[in-house]
Amino acid sequence: ERGFRNQQLNEPTDAKEDAGFIVTFTEDALRKNSYQLSAAPNVGDIVIAWDTAISDRKTSDYSVGAVGRIFLNDEKEYGICVLEIVYDKWNYSELALQVLQLSKKWNVPRPLIEKTNGTQVLEEKLRQLSQKLDFFIDPYMPVPSNKPNAKRNRIKGLEILLTDGRLKFVLGSWIDETYKQFTQFTGAKDTGRKDDIPDAVSYL
Repeated sequence: ERGFRNQQLNEPTDAKEDAGFIVTFTEDALRKNSYQLSAAPNVGDIVIAWDTAISDRKTSDYSVGAVGRIFLNDEKEYGICVLEIVYDKWNYSELALQVLQLSKKWNVPRPLIEKTNGTQVLEEKLRQLSQKLDFFIDPYMPVPSNKPNAKRNRIKGLEILLTDGRLKFVLGSWIDETYKQFTQFTGAKDTGRKDDIPDAVSYL
């Protein structure tokens, strides 16, 4: 990878500089930490995080909602169990409906939704649909960090949790796409590969 970046992309890199930041998720490790819902922890707070694709520069990306339960393992260490993932390409109204339905299903009135250029429109759609569904949410909307490699560093934290057996996944219709996006993620810039699911899970 470093050779390709140096020679083909004209991006000089130093091996020592990059080595510690390459992110690696193997399908074997992901499968070892996956199980049926019946085996998942049933004690602990449930949280929801959204990576939305509603700005012009992200129109080719998925919007992703990730549901996770924060749990304590036998060593009294915190972990996160991903209970459900929803993803697709939705317009504002469709996305607002997905956000509300997922929050209502898991009874999470304060999901995290990263703040982007189109968030104000989404908020208005959420207010309109809340009346119909009779479920009101108060989203936490942080502004994404503009620090270099912020996304890579967040997802790097998931690699550490997975290696330590503190990142778990419940099996479902989303799992194949989840494995695919995790195993293809390296932290390299502009690969063209989808990383919306790892990004949403990293916010959990």
